[in-house]
Amino acid sequence: MNLIFTKIDAPSKEFVESEKAKGNVVLHIPALKFSKTEISLEIFECDAAFVGSPRAAMIACDALKNFNGSIFTAGEKTAQFLLQQGISVAAAGTLEGASKNFPEFLRIRKTKKIAWISAQETAADLTKIAEENHVAIQHFPVYKTNAAEIDEEKMQALTHPLIWNFYSGKAVKAMLRFVQKNDAVNLFGASAKKAFEENF
Repeated sequence: MNLIFTKIDAPSKEFVESEKAKGNVVLHIPALKFSKTEISLEIFECDAAFVGSPRAAMIACDALKNFNGSIFTAGEKTAQFLLQQGISVAAAGTLEGASKNFPEFLRIRKTKKIAWISAQETAADLTKIAEENHVAIQHFPVYKTNAAEIDEEKMQALTHPLIWNFYSGKAVKAMLRFVQKNDAVNLFGASAKKAFEENF
């Protein structure tokens, strides 16, 4: 079967080979495109930082190298990128999402003000997380995403059933019109699951 890989960046060779071994062909069709916001990362008044994605980590890398507070990440891949740059990570989150992970983060390091470094739109309710955990959160949106231009004829020509890999709610919404009921849909992350449940 054809597997539609919807992330902005191309899949790794290892991922392509692993799917090939299952009899699948990976087609990279990005659902979104991104652009930097060029926001100033004045994070030094914060005593901890939360980094929401590898892309956010890449953009904020220089600021984080000079940051003295604890750094938490949304997941293992973001943590791995930062560690490769020589940046210490206190803890990495899980697929349960930031709202579930935050109490554990704060058990590792008590904090008063957190720099939330992520995309402009975030699936997490920052106000709710701040209130529930009695912390201040300052959002630093370092990039924004928009729906990518998609070749409609190419999509319509694909033979179903297909396998879809979605990694965000915005990606689901951008491509859901192409998904058919007999397709297999893999949803990674809370926002992707929520968008699919609400719209399919």
